[in-house]
Amino acid sequence: MTPTDNAPIVPPPTEIPETISGASAGRETGGEVAVPNVAPVVLCKNCNAILVGRYCANCGQRADVHILSTRELVHEVLEGLTHSDSRLWRTLLSLWLRPGRLTEEFLAGRRAISLPPFRLYLIISVVFFLIVSVSQTSDVQVIQFSLSDKPAVKTPLSGVNCDSMTISNGTHPDWDRRFQRTCAEIQRDNARTLKQNFFAALPKTMFVFLPLIAFLNMLLYWRPRRRYAEQLVFFLHLQAFFFSAGILIVLLGDLAQHWPQVAGVSRILRPLLGWSLPVYTVLALRRVFRDGWPATLLKTFALSVAYFILGVLTESVAIVYAALELHV
Repeated sequence: MTPTDNAPIVPPPTEIPETISGASAGRETGGEVAVPNVAPVVLCKNCNAILVGRYCANCGQRADVHILSTRELVHEVLEGLTHSDSRLWRTLLSLWLRPGRLTEEFLAGRRAISLPPFRLYLIISVVFFLIVSVSQTSDVQVIQFSLSDKPAVKTPLSGVNCDSMTISNGTHPDWDRRFQRTCAEIQRDNARTLKQNFFAALPKTMFVFLPLIAFLNMLLYWRPRRRYAEQLVFFLHLQAFFFSAGILIVLLGDLAQHWPQVAGVSRILRPLLGWSLPVYTVLALRRVFRDGWPATLLKTFALSVAYFILGVLTESVAIVYAALELHV
């Protein structure tokens, strides 16, 4: 056997394929290599995660966070309120035409088709208190009761001697002086500042009123037991309807004052809107809590009494707070 007989058998070289990578082609042919363009890595300015698409997959912030123009800022505010997809209008139609439907859909987990309860309540309440605060039909009037045989009449506070008014019969002079200063401030501008302070304080007291009335309703519907959050969602929707009806009532009153031609229509529609509130409450309670008609009517009556008492207390707290703020 010759030395060449033990040499490893080397296979013959294969042909270079026609299609090879750009780098290999460059090395083989000595030509220029075409390197594909690679997009730069963009990081989220909020959490530094790698951005893929229009929103950050980690924190949800938009990829485009440039300084907004005035037009873009207004658009973003409107988008934040209405969600920019007509959900507000669909929500309002469902709120008005289908009592209890929004609460029923929310509790069932179908939440993408309508505005969240708190956002809906916030939008309508802001509009309501804004309209009421500037409306001429909601002027604050001070009632002065006469002890004579003549009937009591509504008069301005200009004829009252504030220095002689007391609330503690001399036992707490500081209280009396504060009350007298409050009276003088109301007298100074005929309660216009008191009205402004009252409507500024009332939305804050609603954040105490709604949780309380929801708790009382939970006691009414103890069997079968419902979670407190479900009661609160129901009353957010119910109060949103009340405020929306109030908006129409106030606007109709103002229209009747400025245009006597619509006074007749206003006298018909305003009572109808007022009576729609208890009817709407019955239908909404019946739909959401699934009680029979007798039980629903009885619980609606009990709820109305509790609502009235808490409403009076809430307004009393608001007006006391508004009066105390006059001379702070």
